[in-house]
Amino acid sequence: MIDKAHRETLTECLYKLWYKIWISHVVPMHWKLEHCKLIPKPGKDSYNYCSAYRTVSITDMFGKRLEKVVSARLTSELEQQGFDEDQFAYLAHRSST
Repeated sequence: MIDKAHRETLTECLYKLWYKIWISHVVPMHWKLEHCKLIPKPGKDSYNYCSAYRTVSITDMFGKRLEKVVSARLTSELEQQGFDEDQFAYLAHRSST
């Protein structure tokens, strides 16, 4: 469904959704749940063992995208307020090690 969606409309909907999350400071609980699917590995003699399957997390990719969006928004907000001279976290090209 997402692949066939109109990109501009989908982008607008996601923007509104993430903005609401940003303002409310609450990520929906069901977004934090991981939904795994088992995919059989090809060429196995027996599928009676766990090692014959690959686990794929459906929500993992969405979670990473959401994390990138929140991180980018946080960085933008902090840049507008001004970082401390000694600040290294969340800044590009500055190591914290």
